[in-house]
Amino acid sequence: MSMSSLVTLDIEGNSFSGEISVNIGNLKALSVLNLSGNRFSGKIPGSIGSLYKLTALDLSNQNLIGELPLDLFGLPNLQLIALQENSFSGDVPECFSSLLGLHYLNLSSNLFSGHIPSTFSFLKSLVVLSLSNNNVSGNIPPELDNCSAL
Repeated sequence: MSMSSLVTLDIEGNSFSGEISVNIGNLKALSVLNLSGNRFSGKIPGSIGSLYKLTALDLSNQNLIGELPLDLFGLPNLQLIALQENSFSGDVPECFSSLLGLHYLNLSSNLFSGHIPSTFSFLKSLVVLSLSNNNVSGNIPPELDNCSAL
């Protein structure tokens, strides 16, 4: 994909606050969504799951909370997900394994718990996986050996 065909919304490093509008799902042509470094709060709206062309999602360094919406895991073109430095909680979602084109996944500095799902081994293109500074426990799944790019 050439850079000229990417439709980008990048408002990184400002002082936007409040909840992310459910109307974000109306931006159907969006390829890159970067809202990082603002003061958004609340949960990620499920409407983000209608952004089927999305390849990169950066919601890092916010005040976002709760579990990740299942709608997020139906985005077939996602290659980069940056959700670090928020207050997301719950178990590390196994659903990330449905995002087969994922190269970069940063979930560091949140409140995730549970274990690293063995289904992450399905992510053959994964180059970066960061789960640091969470409450993840247990063993590192031996299946991750199948992720040769990691």
